[in-house]
Amino acid sequence: MERSRGVRLFGTLIIFFGVYTLLGAGNYKQFALMFKGLSSFAVIPLYVFTLLYGICSVYCGTAVLKLEDWARRVVVVLTTISLILGFLLSRLVMSNFKEFLSSGEVNVPPNLYGQAYMYAVIFNVIVTLFELSIVYFFTRPRIKEQFA
Repeated sequence: MERSRGVRLFGTLIIFFGVYTLLGAGNYKQFALMFKGLSSFAVIPLYVFTLLYGICSVYCGTAVLKLEDWARRVVVVLTTISLILGFLLSRLVMSNFKEFLSSGEVNVPPNLYGQAYMYAVIFNVIVTLFELSIVYFFTRPRIKEQFA
């Protein structure tokens, strides 16, 4: 079966999202700042998951474009885990982000802290909606048929 435009679009977006995730993970020290308040026994697995999520997104996104069913399943599972972690940790991360902005460690003028925070919230919502759409899209029967 030939892949649909939707599969092509989502496969490509998953690849770009994986690259963005890897670039956004930065180094461990920066990553850990956003999870201040959690023990390092929790932050280290989160960091490893983020790196694996990025790598798997690039690899599985490519395999999704080839209509490989295992890749569709891996994408759905990893995205579901990411959504759960996001729902559990977003309040902590956003609180730490607000503190990070006011710490002076970033080149954002104080009068723009509110805007920077609002952009972060909007970005969080966009990423969550994107991940929800991935799970919805790749679990639809008509899409699953393309991978059979």
